[in-house]
Amino acid sequence: MNIDIHATEDHNIDPKEEYLKQDHNISQDDSFNNSITNNTNKTSSSNTNNTCEKFSDNIDLVMNIPINIQIILGSCCMQIADLVNLSKGDVIKLDRKIGEYVDVTINNQKIAKGEITIMEDDDTRFGVKILEILNS
Repeated sequence: MNIDIHATEDHNIDPKEEYLKQDHNISQDDSFNNSITNNTNKTSSSNTNNTCEKFSDNIDLVMNIPINIQIILGSCCMQIADLVNLSKGDVIKLDRKIGEYVDVTINNQKIAKGEITIMEDDDTRFGVKILEILNS
């Protein structure tokens, strides 16, 4: 599944609305269009409306699928002997420094970079401010 995310200024944009606003018409060659009778055009018009309604229903289903997003702070490599000897209070040194971007991933695919921030409405929780959307 490919997920296309676009950064916008307005953070309250409904992704479904934006997708439906886009032009998804498939162009047909003129010889095909000229061979269609008026009767068929009327039927085609109602079929197109039905197709759009079905497409809209399918978009609703897709938009409600939950996905897990992971924020990767960093990583490290250690020997198994060091791993099994870890105890409470030990610190694992990561490969990133404070202030560096973190990776935002879906299904182990990097989709964005961001920075850790403290939530304004609850200063006991972290959040991630998206700074860069990565192209797939």
